This record gives sequence, structure tokens and C-alpha cells, in this order.
Amino acid sequence: MNKLLQRQVQKVFGTTENFPQKYNELFNLISESYENKDNDRKMLERVLEMTSEEMIKLNEKIRAEARDALKLVDNRLKHATSAVNVGIWEFDFVNDKVIWDETTFKLYGLDYVDKIDEVEAWKKHVAPEHQKMAEHAMKDAISGKKEFDIEYKVIWPDNSVHYLRTKGVTQKDETGRVVNMLGTKWDVSEKWRAQLNIKREKELADSVINSLPVIFFLFNKEGKFLRWNKNLMQVTGYSEEEMAKIHPLDFFHDDEKEKMQNEIKMVLTYGQSDSEANILTKSKKRIPYYFNSITINYEGQECVIGTGTNITDRKRMEENLKAKNKDLEEFAHIVSHNLRAPIAKIQGLTSLVNTEEVVIKDNMDLLEYIKDEVTNLDKIIKEMNSIIREKEYVNFKTSYPGIKTQTKQIKTIFLIDDDPVVNIISTKIIEKAKFAEKIEVYTNAGNALEDLDKKFLTDKKELPEVVFLDINMPGKNGWEFLDEFEKLCEDIKKNCKVFMLTSSIDPNDVKKSQTYETVKDFIVKPLTKEKLAKLNI
Repeated sequence: MNKLLQRQVQKVFGTTENFPQKYNELFNLISESYENKDNDRKMLERVLEMTSEEMIKLNEKIRAEARDALKLVDNRLKHATSAVNVGIWEFDFVNDKVIWDETTFKLYGLDYVDKIDEVEAWKKHVAPEHQKMAEHAMKDAISGKKEFDIEYKVIWPDNSVHYLRTKGVTQKDETGRVVNMLGTKWDVSEKWRAQLNIKREKELADSVINSLPVIFFLFNKEGKFLRWNKNLMQVTGYSEEEMAKIHPLDFFHDDEKEKMQNEIKMVLTYGQSDSEANILTKSKKRIPYYFNSITINYEGQECVIGTGTNITDRKRMEENLKAKNKDLEEFAHIVSHNLRAPIAKIQGLTSLVNTEEVVIKDNMDLLEYIKDEVTNLDKIIKEMNSIIREKEYVNFKTSYPGIKTQTKQIKTIFLIDDDPVVNIISTKIIEKAKFAEKIEVYTNAGNALEDLDKKFLTDKKELPEVVFLDINMPGKNGWEFLDEFEKLCEDIKKNCKVFMLTSSIDPNDVKKSQTYETVKDFIVKPLTKEKLAKLNI
């Protein structure tokens, strides 16, 4: 404790032992103030005792020390900024002068000199397209609108291009007027070159993407489009601004949105997907497209990238092909019938010629029939184009295994066919095989249905046990006969077994006949003894 303060305390408390401990820190602080004041007083007394000569020497010493300290700081700053290639500059607005350090000169590709008009040097080497931008930035900084922080292009004396970044702070006088600006600048050419390379690569990618004959798209998991090509805008009719806001599912009609949403989930889950859907344009037009998509990491995001190919022509070709196939199938069916009919007749007629049961006159009649059918067959072949068609032949026997040889003679048979020659052949074969006692021939299926009703009402014993039915007939064809036959009473259907007897070898006809419970077999003309013997009656 200061001695003077200690004496004052003793007057009050007697001794320092009686001094409260809690006040020790307070009186120690007061003691320090006494001592500092005492030191200041002593220093002042010593200064007053100094001569003017001593005062001058002291002042010079202090100034020299300050200069040395400032020089040391300046040297350290120069070394530090030079090491990192950072230049220091100052703009004196009062005298309209710019001051550069040595590094700043290097940043402009200039040799360091003491005397140079830096303002003119700056204007000479800053690229013309960046000068106005820099001047506006300087004015904004002086007016206090924004800080001075810009990047610009400079051209060195050797015509090489470089990029600099500069930052500065303003200083004001006592009136608030900006009198100068102090700042730094450094080279950012590598950054600019990298940006230019990225820009050039993007322009190249854009040119490639826009030259694609397909649509191109890139969107993130949230469905925000990040990239697309002009073809997508042309196809859909949406603008750049609209594309930035639209969702991928907006390109599809409501009846396909769920399907395409699942496709997007699939590509995000498995990394790849392809699908077909109709693009819905802005004008509500639907265009068929084939899409192929994969997932990529783009700018740190998991995204879907892909293309879409217009398949309008392909769809049209597919429809045309389907139509042609249908026409071809119908044509093949017609050809099958038209070719098989005369062939079946010829086969049946030749099987009757020169048999013991047929007299010479009958042979002549049969030969005349054969001649007519050969002529018809030749005409058909000449009129048809050459066609190759493989058809699946369905053997009806596979649906009815274990067919037994027919030995029982049938009482009555209905033979329903519009072709008289076929009826003659079939009748002769049935008679020769002693297959039935009575054969009733019908060239009209409707008449056969009427007789069935009559026989059921008048004499059920006259109902046929077997019906041989052709398919292609004028008026009511075989299928229409079967549709009406299915509506008859169960007693008639139970008594009559229907066998298709036709020239058709079309598997579709075979399969269709199998859909009728009353049809027992499918026989391809001509009818023969062997085929009769294998019928399951």
C-alpha cells in the first residue's frame, strides 16, 4: 500500500491489522492510482527540468524510433504481400493520383519505376469492355453505395490476357469527404480460365444436346428440370420460363400419370428404366414417345437424365402391320377354303370312280365333275398371288383321345352343305360305308333348323343322330347354325351329334368349333370311309 495512503488509514483504524480484509483490494487499487499519479508528477518535474537542447534530442529520438518501427512494419507488409503476390495501391482523390507498390506493377506486366502515371497505365492496360464497370464501381464506393470489390480483365504489354481482383476501403477527412482509398489486388486468372473452360464445355454440351433429333431432359428427385434441349420445347410448346416451373408428370395425361410416376420411381430405385407413353403438349395434343432414362449425380444431386424418341411412325407402321396381318389371315382363310374345296371334291370324286358299285355312266358323270373342279382350281391358282403362310394345325383327335371304330349303323344323318358336288361325294361315301340308313341333304342351314323343330314335334324318331355341317355357306353359315342349334331344347341336342365337315384347315376355325358343346369333331373334306370309321358316335 502507498505510504501516504497507509498513514491516512492508520489515522482512522489505528493499525493496519484493524483494517477490514474485504477492503484490501479496493485500497490496493487506490494505492496504484497514487503511485501512477506520483510517477506522472515525477516525469513532469523531470521534463520541466530538461533544457531545450535535451528536449530536441528526445524528440528526434522518439521520431527516429517511430520511423524505424513504421519501416519495419512496412517491410514486413511488403514481404508478406509479395510472397502471396498481392499488390497494394492507394488512390489520392485530392491530388487525383494513384500509388502502386512493386507487386501491383508486376500484376500489370510492368517494370517497377518511381515515376509513372498510374492512372494512364491503368486505363491503357485494363480491357476496354471492363473500364466502365470499374469506374462505376469506384463511384459507388466513393458515394458509399457499396464496397469496392471487382474483378476485371487486363492486357499485358505482351498482349497476354490476365484477370485481377481488387478490393479497397475509403478514408474520409474531418468533414466526412472521401479523400483517398487504400486497397489490394491479386491475380485470379486461373479462376477465370476455369470458369471460361466450364462455360465453353457447357456451350459445347448445349450445342450437342440441342442438335439431338430426340428430346433431352434432366431433372432432380423433386421433379425440377435442370437441363433440357430446344427440341423438348418445340415438341411441347413450353417456353424457357415455363420449363423451369413445370413438373415432369405435367407432360402426361391423367390416365398415364400414375404409370409414369412409377417409371420415375423405378429409375431412381434401379438406376435405369425405359417406357412408352404419350407426351401431352401445351395444346393438349398427344404424341407417342419412347423414353430411356438413367440416374446420375449432377452438381451433388441425384437426378434423372434421359431422352425421348418420337415413335409416331413406328406406331403407325405397327397399326398398318396389324391391319395387314389381319387381312393376310382373312386372305389365308379364304385361300384355304377356295383351294381346299375343289381339291376335296376331286379327292372324293376320284375315290368313287371305277368302284364296283358305280356304273359306266356314273363314271362319266364323275369324270365330268372332276374336269370342272380341275378347271376351277386352275383358275383360282392363276388369280392368287404367291403366298407362304404357316398355320398351326390343331388335330381335333387330341381333344378326344381313345376314339373307337364306328360299327353301329346310324339311322338318320343330316348333311348340310351348299355345294352339290360335295353332297354327292359325301352321300356316296356314307352309302358305300353303310354308315347310315337315311341321308337327308340340305344346301341351306336355315331349312335344316326348321326340319329339326318339325321332327321334334311330329316324330322324334326321325331326328338325326349325326349332323355333318359345313362352315362357309351363303345365307346362314355354320357358326350361325350352331348358335341357333344351342338354343334348341335339350332333347334335340342330346340326340344329335354335330361334326364339322369343311374344307377349312384354319386353326382358328378348329378352336372356335371346340367352344360349342354340341360339336364332337372337326373333319377336313373330303369325307372318307376311314374318317367315318373313326367317328365317336
